[in-house]
Amino acid sequence: MFKGLKIMVIGAGLSGRSAARWLACAGADVTISDTKPLDQWDQQGLVELEACGVRLEAGGHSQEKVGHSDMVVVSPGVPLDSPPVAAALQNKVPVCGDLCLATALWKGPIIAITGTNGKTTTTMLTYRMLESSGIPCVCGGNIGIPLFDLFDENDEKCVAVLEVSSFQLDYFMPTPLFDLPIFTSATVLNLAPDHMDRYLSLDFYRRSKARIFDMLGKEGLALLPAREKTSLWISKGPGPNLAYFGRRKSEAAHSCGCFFDQDNRELFVRFPHQDEIFYSLKQWRPKGLHNLENLSAAVALASWNNASQRGIQQVIDTFEAPQHRLQFVAEINGIQFYNDSKATNVAAACCAIKSLEQPGILIAGGSSKGEDFTNLGKAAEASMIKAVVLMGQEAERIEKALPSSIKVVRVKTNGNGVKAMEAAANKALSLAQPGDLVLLSPACASFDLYENYAERGNVFKQVVEALKG
Repeated sequence: MFKGLKIMVIGAGLSGRSAARWLACAGADVTISDTKPLDQWDQQGLVELEACGVRLEAGGHSQEKVGHSDMVVVSPGVPLDSPPVAAALQNKVPVCGDLCLATALWKGPIIAITGTNGKTTTTMLTYRMLESSGIPCVCGGNIGIPLFDLFDENDEKCVAVLEVSSFQLDYFMPTPLFDLPIFTSATVLNLAPDHMDRYLSLDFYRRSKARIFDMLGKEGLALLPAREKTSLWISKGPGPNLAYFGRRKSEAAHSCGCFFDQDNRELFVRFPHQDEIFYSLKQWRPKGLHNLENLSAAVALASWNNASQRGIQQVIDTFEAPQHRLQFVAEINGIQFYNDSKATNVAAACCAIKSLEQPGILIAGGSSKGEDFTNLGKAAEASMIKAVVLMGQEAERIEKALPSSIKVVRVKTNGNGVKAMEAAANKALSLAQPGDLVLLSPACASFDLYENYAERGNVFKQVVEALKG
């Protein structure tokens, strides 16, 4: 299918390199291009690319090469209005994202999960429920493992459980070379302002997320939050299968889907031509209402894809929150420390704050995503937050949004992420008392001081471990 085709891969990150290697092995003449100089590329990745015969272009993109390509495959971090994408479209060169291409070539069922927050938790839950039920499956996409790296498992029976970002959905574009993929199940977990530095408005961001339903087959399942208005997301209709998830008392709780009863610590699933199935939540560990919503979405998706009742209950009873998502780190002098570094936007941080059941000190701040922090201030005021320690580029803007009733301390960073986190954690510890907790939930991106949210979370964990002595 790709033998002899000239293919340009834009972006030499993890997913771009994965696509370039696979395409080269499939016989294509592949060039991978990145704006970074070659000495800033992943060095092991370079060795692997060269071993596959992939050509390298560093320090920029040749629009002439783009224009003479048979196809351009774009990594999700590359904006739609970037020069190489514009050049490809102008020259009528087919353009698609690396995940779009991989899913189009996947032979088995595909479960696609998007949303502003909770994607990783829901994806992992769904995958583990299928795995625990003995169903062949893989887990990847935006969660960290490119789908092309999982193609050894690519057969008709293997279910691909994929976390899909809005950036990836932007590049699900039809081409004359292959058809768009067909998802067997798809969900949008929630929507809140995020990536406002990339999208013109919240409505443009919503439209990007809603594209996930365009890939549903006629017998596919479209799963939406119970509180959402269906017409905002699905204009043409995905077919006969529409379901919801959320609280039992919600308006959609009489419909098909999965709903939880927090008071009775149970959850139930209802689909056509099936008996209602109830699950116990007595052993469910992750904190917060938002995690119950993630769980109900996962149970709905797993149930639709034939996971067993026993397999689902086993995962409910044993699941631990993923790293950097309200993750317990340690207790020091009766003060608990939680790492929620994945909260890179206001909505995620608000969820964490609302889940607190004891007084807390919040550590927040980081680099800008163009968000308004008003809701963060309101959530903090209505919560058990006693004080906020601020760091990073957005510290001043966040402080202005916080109520005067909450003590605010800003720490200097001087461009050093480790020292900044040490100062923040020490200050939070000094403000806390036994029985309190310290919560890192930044409400911001991490790029002012760290490579990504994972590095920020890992630095926090290291600093807290050092504080234990």
